[in-house]
Amino acid sequence: EFLGRSDFQVKINGYRVELGEVEAALSEHSTVKEAIVVVLGESEHKRLVAYIVPSQSSVDKAKLPEGYQPSQTTGVIQDPVEKIEFKLKQPGLRSPSPTKETISLPLSEFDEAQKEAYLKRQSYRQFLMQPLPLEEFSQFLSCLLQMKLDDFPLPKYLYPSAGNLYPVQTYLLIKPERVSGLSGGIYYYCPREHNLVFLNPWSDVDSRIYGGNQPIFEESAFSLFLISKLSAITPMYGELAENFCFLEAGHMGQLLMNTAPNYQIGLCPIGGLEFDKLRDLFELESNQRLIYSFLGGKIDPVQTKQLFGKSSKDDRSIPQQLNEHLQGKLPQYMLPNDYVLMDAFPLTANGKVNRKALPAPEILVQERIFIPPSTPIEEKLAGIWATILELEVNQVSVNDNFFDIGGNSLLATQLISRIRQFCQVDLPLSDFFAEPTIAGLVEHIEVLSWVGQDIQYSETNIEEIEL
Repeated sequence: EFLGRSDFQVKINGYRVELGEVEAALSEHSTVKEAIVVVLGESEHKRLVAYIVPSQSSVDKAKLPEGYQPSQTTGVIQDPVEKIEFKLKQPGLRSPSPTKETISLPLSEFDEAQKEAYLKRQSYRQFLMQPLPLEEFSQFLSCLLQMKLDDFPLPKYLYPSAGNLYPVQTYLLIKPERVSGLSGGIYYYCPREHNLVFLNPWSDVDSRIYGGNQPIFEESAFSLFLISKLSAITPMYGELAENFCFLEAGHMGQLLMNTAPNYQIGLCPIGGLEFDKLRDLFELESNQRLIYSFLGGKIDPVQTKQLFGKSSKDDRSIPQQLNEHLQGKLPQYMLPNDYVLMDAFPLTANGKVNRKALPAPEILVQERIFIPPSTPIEEKLAGIWATILELEVNQVSVNDNFFDIGGNSLLATQLISRIRQFCQVDLPLSDFFAEPTIAGLVEHIEVLSWVGQDIQYSETNIEEIEL
């Protein structure tokens, strides 16, 4: 049994494939802890199967809210579906009361400029690998620049600060060759002189300190840190000093996120960073504390005009991420046909991987059977799917798995919102995740009608439904 040996070659469809090369390429990805590639099947039915033990940070579990630390996990919703359903309830809004008077305020419809402003202010999690031009990077940072006014003794900023003290400082970790004209390293941004003070050169950063944001960090060009200097505010505000620093960092973060897209820069606020493992590189005083962190990089202008896409990397399954990763490294014939995710590989009595005990994929050869929509409700649902997934209606089969043809959890929430409006039913998101097909949706909708919901299909054109 030579499967898995780095020098073992097999022949598939006339091509020679070195299994060890495929394993090595898989192991380079951040989601992979261990990888084994084997060949299953006979003659023309041979298929490459990749067995993957995911890294801990890539395990499919709910991420914590931005800004939370690992110690705050007690009582946090862990189930991904429950998490999405909780968000859809908009729990931050006050529940309406029939006993309270409600006054409707005059409001014109959003114009394109207003919609553009809402779309631009988003957390960007995908970045281009092109370096940022220094001029654009400078303009982005200039939103933090102080201005001196002739009739006022203290400098002014575009954001407020308690007592006009401005104790929150800005630091940057810039990757090599990702900002034109700047060496990789740690910098302090001085808002008085509008310059960057070089503190320490770049040293390989263990991306694992970014926790669940590791994939975003690996694509990013820089990390931005807002760090308080308590000695600059405590003499005036005592115990309230830290609270005022948090408020100031919030104003700065909003300003940075609103400004960045104007220069094709995207920012993503992050939490859960093990900053203590970086702290020495910043040469900070003992009274300084990290308050707010961002990852940033160059973005395509198209990203500012769409809220999310079907290829959002942090929402894809591990096999989808790995397949895309391999496409940039290996020829098509060396890409695995199947992926099997495991908690751990089976071991022999000697502690070695027992390849004979590896489970076979549930389906070795899976051919897509196309079943076109045949009823009015199936046709309407297929139209909604096609719109959201940017497909032609005739490409959608009633037995297609939503997540296999380009969907993700964010698009699923959009889909369910449209279906709820179209069918006028409260379809639980968990039902869709359990059976993410048009056929499954129709079945759930029919069940809801049997238990007493009066289903009335909306005549609204599916292209015009507002979320």
